Amino acid sequence: MNSKIVSSHRLFAAFSVFFLISGVFCYSQLRSLYLKDLSILQQSLRQRSDRLDERVRRGVVIVDSLQSTMATQLKQNLTQSPETLEHQENLLENSLKAFPDAMRIYSVGSTKSSFLPKSFPEVHDSSLLLEPFFKLGRPDINPIRSPYWTKSSASQFGNGMIISRAAPVYLGDQFAGVVGVDILINNLMDTVRDETYRGANIFVVGHDRNLLLHPSFNKAPNQNPIAATTALPPELQPHLERILQGKSGQMQSMAGYQVIYYNLQNVPWHSVLWIPESKLWLETVKSSFWSSVVPWLALMTMLGVIVGEVRRRNIIQSNLQLKTIDDLQLKTSELSDTLAQLKQTQAGLIQNEKMSSLGHLVGGIAHEINNPVNFIHGNLKPAQEYIQSLLTLIGLYEKNSPQIIPKIQDYSEDVDLDFIKIDLPMIMKSMGNGTARIREIVLLLRNFARMDESELKTVNLHDGIESTVAILRHRLVGNHRRPEITLKKLFGTIPNVECYAGLINQVFMSLLSNAVDAINDCSAEQLKNNPPTLEIITAMAEDDRIHISIRDNGTGIPDTVIPQIFDPFFTTKVVGQGTGLGLAIAHQIITERHGGKLTCTSQTQMPNCGSTFTIELPVNQLAQVKSTQAILSPQSSRQSSKPTTLR
Repeated sequence: MNSKIVSSHRLFAAFSVFFLISGVFCYSQLRSLYLKDLSILQQSLRQRSDRLDERVRRGVVIVDSLQSTMATQLKQNLTQSPETLEHQENLLENSLKAFPDAMRIYSVGSTKSSFLPKSFPEVHDSSLLLEPFFKLGRPDINPIRSPYWTKSSASQFGNGMIISRAAPVYLGDQFAGVVGVDILINNLMDTVRDETYRGANIFVVGHDRNLLLHPSFNKAPNQNPIAATTALPPELQPHLERILQGKSGQMQSMAGYQVIYYNLQNVPWHSVLWIPESKLWLETVKSSFWSSVVPWLALMTMLGVIVGEVRRRNIIQSNLQLKTIDDLQLKTSELSDTLAQLKQTQAGLIQNEKMSSLGHLVGGIAHEINNPVNFIHGNLKPAQEYIQSLLTLIGLYEKNSPQIIPKIQDYSEDVDLDFIKIDLPMIMKSMGNGTARIREIVLLLRNFARMDESELKTVNLHDGIESTVAILRHRLVGNHRRPEITLKKLFGTIPNVECYAGLINQVFMSLLSNAVDAINDCSAEQLKNNPPTLEIITAMAEDDRIHISIRDNGTGIPDTVIPQIFDPFFTTKVVGQGTGLGLAIAHQIITERHGGKLTCTSQTQMPNCGSTFTIELPVNQLAQVKSTQAILSPQSSRQSSKPTTLR
């Protein structure tokens, strides 16, 4: 009965896996087809844009040719000769035949139509001098004499919207007139009226952000320009500028639509295509469902049934063997967990005993030193006052006693009384500074030990760092192997933190000691090129968390031993120099007792070798972190990065 239940469950699991694989495959297929459809849309718009650009380019070529020809004829004073007029007439007629999209081609003099072909009587109208194409060529508006495009406008002949390409003509520095071509926008409408791909919408925008071409335009004249935003759905209308500021030819997804645009090369226009993403997905599914998805689903289902049946029979035949193997694996797992728990318990006991002894020792020494130092410090001030009184008395004797006694005079010179008067107050002041420094060290020792802080308390982490640095300061002093280690304390503005102060100081001690050891392991050449430096950085991070980084430029740690850095009793130091407990205990104090993180990055290659340990602590402890929780937990998680060195 049990084997049947196991078989049915596993068969169901096999079916579930195969259906999941089928679903993932179908989605990947649909996604691939969706991206292919987007590529087709990009290619379609690119082809339409190139076709439109090529047709407009003819107008650019004609205007450039006319500008050069007219300028040459003006320079040679040939504009009024019969041969020149006939040549101009033939030139414009041939240009008009070569550019069927043009409504008219013209050349207009600055004051009169002095060099206009007779076959174009409409251009003799003086009102042409008031049209935009002529105004934009004048020197006050176009001082650099460059060709230009006008904005779209209604044709004066009432046959639709036009846009003009024109260029100024000069005789030396004198403005002579304008040559140009009027393009009837209705003639270009076929570039957007062709059947678009699966409901995509295409339109063309001018540089004035007016709508030039749109499939909905008919042959009737459009007397007033239309804003390009009217060609977009309401969701996209506020984003027209954002669309046109994107990368030309690249699909943009916004407001549930896929949008792409291309910049035309020969005219300041933009061709834009948009399509709803939902519609594109629907078309993709409809076109590919029966051809790709259904056959694959059927195949995967059949394969799932076959594999499930085979699996069921194998399970029935090997049920007894699997049961024995499962039992062995369970026992092995239990023994492994027990061994890990014993190792961590042993490590915790050793470390707790060591830190307890150290705390009692430091606290006792601090107390014994504090009493006599307080006695000396407290009596220094009265002693200074007494000495000052005696010096004042001696000064009064010297001033008010007219008789000089030779014996006293000789003794004063022997002991150098004048020097004593100056040096004695300075000695007393130095003694005061010394006793104050001893009292400060005693206070730092007591702060480090924190023998009275077994519960959560709100403390200043900077005080804990300062006390730890004070204890380790002797290790920073230079010796015959290396120069003095430069200590940089880059303290940011951080609030007081709720924590176990004694345990946090223990973490600081371990990490700082390791950093000094890493620097001591550097070779003489490394120390010469990279002066030893130790940095302590504190900063406020997001989510009410504090970051404390301890960075050294020591030897770093190879990648091969990184996975083991937080294991109890693991060390790379020689026998007798390390227990392998420092990093393991520090990691568990931060992660398990305080709900924080301890991570590390390391570099072993010069010139950037060194490591950085980063402690992340919450300002307020989580509710589930109890004050009675053991330092070590059998199920402790290990988060490791690249450490500096192993301690």
